[in-house]
Amino acid sequence: MKFHVITGLPRSGSTLLCNILSQNPRFKVSSTSPINGIINLIIHSWSSNQEIKSMLGKDKNIKEKMQNSLRAFIEAWEGEKDKIVFDKGRGWSHNSLVLHSLFPEAKIICTVRDLRNIFSSIEKQHKKNPLFDDAQNPQAKTIYARADSMFSQNNLIGLPLVGIADLIRRKPKGLMFVKYEDLSSNPEVTMRKIYELLDEPYFEHNFENVENVSNEPDEIWNGKFPHEGNGKVQMRPLDEWKQHISEDLANTILQKFSDYNKYFKYEIKRKDETNNRRTH
Repeated sequence: MKFHVITGLPRSGSTLLCNILSQNPRFKVSSTSPINGIINLIIHSWSSNQEIKSMLGKDKNIKEKMQNSLRAFIEAWEGEKDKIVFDKGRGWSHNSLVLHSLFPEAKIICTVRDLRNIFSSIEKQHKKNPLFDDAQNPQAKTIYARADSMFSQNNLIGLPLVGIADLIRRKPKGLMFVKYEDLSSNPEVTMRKIYELLDEPYFEHNFENVENVSNEPDEIWNGKFPHEGNGKVQMRPLDEWKQHISEDLANTILQKFSDYNKYFKYEIKRKDETNNRRTH
């Protein structure tokens, strides 16, 4: 079984990418998968297990047994020996070392997007159903507080951002970043690059009518952020964020995550440019 992973930011096109890949009958593409989390729990368990520790000096093959056990678990879970498997999970961006320890030839496809449009997309969905809101005080209901929460290092946007920063620093082999803007504006060009990464013959995908085959656990977020990624693949306005968030908040997002924006060549406004614009 060939095993690859899809990871990245929320609202950055990972569901769309999975739905496109699923058109290829040689591929098995998961919805958001628990595999990475289960593996982390197992590794944490035996890293603190006294019996495992005692075996380190007695059984020269213990590490090989551990690798084989995790690999066998994944293969049994996927149950597809003759297909190319893509496991989707945001946690893989933090776990490239374990991934390549188990599957040295695995590719990591990581989706990214302009952070302003990611938060805008989340805010757009929040506006549709404000009756579900875990804010515990009035201040937490403000859009700035929501942004602070979403971008914190243990939350919906911030946690995968930490993983992406780790991928940039580690530069694991087989890594490819896929910008949502590229996938939606030039899907065939982007998909051909992915097939080149995979070293697989290109499959003629239908970008005019993508079927949603994902089964995402949207209920975890009270159904507020549905995953669709279907229909015709088409570009959304680059400044769509203007419909849902203010310019000052957008500039704060740009400045706070300037390294990310510079790396992926998203717009950066210098403070002097912003101040100059305000004085005219």
